[in-house]
This record gives sequence, C-alpha cells and structure tokens, in this order.
Amino acid sequence: MTGFLLEAPWRLTIVAVAVQFALICLWSVTRARPAGRAVWIGFAAWTCMLVVSVVVVTRRERIIEWCHDMALLVERGDVAGIMDRIDGEFDVRGLGRDDFERGVTAALAKYRIDRPKLRRFKVDLPDDDHAVVEFQVTCRVRSAEVFVDSLLSRWRVQLRHRHQTWLATSVEAVPTPLSPIRDLNDWLR
Repeated sequence: MTGFLLEAPWRLTIVAVAVQFALICLWSVTRARPAGRAVWIGFAAWTCMLVVSVVVVTRRERIIEWCHDMALLVERGDVAGIMDRIDGEFDVRGLGRDDFERGVTAALAKYRIDRPKLRRFKVDLPDDDHAVVEFQVTCRVRSAEVFVDSLLSRWRVQLRHRHQTWLATSVEAVPTPLSPIRDLNDWLR
C-alpha cells in the first residue's frame, strides 16, 4: 500500500480520477448536498495525496535514484565518483575494492557507455541497513573494436546503508537470455 500511495503518483491519479468520476456521477444524479460535499472532499483528498506522493521519498525510491546516479557516473566515466559509492568491504568473487577500481578504470578507458536506461527494478529491503536491488539496463557500448547500439543486461547490487548514504557491497551480472554479459569479472579483467 505504501508503494501505491507514495511511489506511483500516476497509478494514484488513475484511481483518484475513477473515484472522482463516480462521486461526480452520484452528485449529478442526486443533486444532494452530501454528495456535493463528497465531490469537494474527493478533490481535496486527491490533491493532498498527490502532494504527499511527490514530496515523500521512500527508501525504495532512494535506492532506485542511487542506481540512476551510478549509471550517470558510468556514462561520464567518473571512476572516482563510482568508487565513492563502493563500500570498503566490497567483494565480487575474490575481486576486492582496489581490484574493482582498477578493472572499472580499464573497462571505462576501453569502452564508452552511452544512454543508459534503467528499468524493471526489484528492490528487497531485508532490514534498515541492507538492500538488494535488481534491475535491467539498456545502453550503447562503443570501443575501437565494437559498437553495440542496444546492449541489454541485468544487474544485482547489494547495498549497505552507512553514513547517511547507500554503498555497494557487491555487484553481479544476472545472466539473461538476450544479454552477452554473463559475469562482471569478464569485463573487468
């Protein structure tokens, strides 16, 4: 219910329009004073719910925003910015934080990532300080040897909440049928 009320203003708008339409129909048939009040209360409630939905940012929305910010850093080739969002205890199958930084630096020097589009988010929040987010990315990849206009991949990132921000403790590629990316280590070594 929280996701519906706070994270999906367009869904809330659809339901509110349907309810408001029903209230207006009721008022137009009965022309009763209580039905007229219900119409005005409906408009006020709809406005309040939309304002709250836009103003309140949930943990799930912050995590999705974190993923979009990380994608922009990758697109810019900002290794320092990427590493600011990586936890000190980061580990991906024997690839520690320093090895990961060297791999990202080499990969972003070789490949140019453009127009990342993230979607199909699945956020799991087991407790207040941990999260697992899985999402799909479509982007353009260019290098001296290769050009892929629409590279599809799926990623799973484990996050830890520290010092008022989310930091990645693990990143892994999730194999999907249409994606050539099977393992993060293939791109970083």
